[in-house]
Amino acid sequence: MTRDSGRGVDVELKDTCVRFGDFTAVHATNLTVRAGEFFSILGPSGCGKTTLLRTISGFLEPTSGDVKIGGRSMLGVGPQARPTALIFQSLALFPLMSVWENVAFGLEMRGWNRDKRRGRAQELLDLVALGDQGDKKPDALSGGQRQRVAVARALAVEPSVLLLDEPLSALDLKLRQRMRSELRDIQRKTGVTFIYITHDQGEALTMSDRIAVMVDGRIEQVGTGDAIYSAPTSAFVATFVGANNAFPGKIISDNAGDAVIETSAGKVHGSNPQKLAVGSDAIAFVRPEKTQVLSGPGAGVGQANRTDHLVGGAVNRIEVQFERRDLEGPFVNLFFRRGKHRWMVHAPNGAGAHEVGSSCAIGFTAADALVLPARRPADDSGA
Repeated sequence: MTRDSGRGVDVELKDTCVRFGDFTAVHATNLTVRAGEFFSILGPSGCGKTTLLRTISGFLEPTSGDVKIGGRSMLGVGPQARPTALIFQSLALFPLMSVWENVAFGLEMRGWNRDKRRGRAQELLDLVALGDQGDKKPDALSGGQRQRVAVARALAVEPSVLLLDEPLSALDLKLRQRMRSELRDIQRKTGVTFIYITHDQGEALTMSDRIAVMVDGRIEQVGTGDAIYSAPTSAFVATFVGANNAFPGKIISDNAGDAVIETSAGKVHGSNPQKLAVGSDAIAFVRPEKTQVLSGPGAGVGQANRTDHLVGGAVNRIEVQFERRDLEGPFVNLFFRRGKHRWMVHAPNGAGAHEVGSSCAIGFTAADALVLPARRPADDSGA
């Protein structure tokens, strides 16, 4: 059932599959994007996310399954007839038109007269904080300003769903960070359903109401940013979204969801929410900010918000050698090695100075270690 939220409408994928010859770009996918939601599809290059976006927009027809927008099937409906607008990575602004003419271009195609077009363009330029830039050419604007012009132009045709294909990828870091909040603000003001494609986890976590993590043509997990980060359901999601320390091995015991894995670093205790059986190949994941230095210089650092409760009492203790320190302003990443394996501790700047090659120990609680299957089950039925 369609739910209205401002101008936005639901988007439903029902067993949607896209193939190119023998290659399956998107396996059968079931997904609902809610009306008025800022929804991101996050994944590496080549995972199928842009193919999925083009299928929603009508530039591709699904090989099988259906796409519904506002409860209506879009099979056989071309892009111009869908209640969607698509912003490409290149933005594709017209260099010889003024900013306001770019914004109003779609309205001209609909037969609006000049005065009415100009008035609507001005409203939208005010919305994106470019109200005094309408008579300039796009080349006179900064990258972030051109991005906002592209958003205003897309909103001019009053779409119910705005589709954005990695629109910030060409901007520098500071500008990308500023544009994240501006895009989110525009989405909240308009109530339009945003579907945002990105390979940048920071963008997805910062802006989205919910995120779908995609790999190899399949959606691995859908959830809020907090759920995706704190409770990943697959090894891919755990490693792709944020940094993680991984301890691969085999489960040798399980007691009511508390598992023990035999790893090359010794036995690791962790939570087993999927109830993997004894003998299963598994990986225990623990975030660097949940890992702490237990001995050597700086013992007790790490876990910036969790003081010294681990020291001397951690269930998991790993003997390691210090490798290097990476400075990130107020924080440092401390890297440790044992054999071919490397792990990281995320700590406040000022953590104890280790000598390269010095011996020490790192640790974490069983509650902070998440045990997940080492491999994705073979399944061609989709997400």
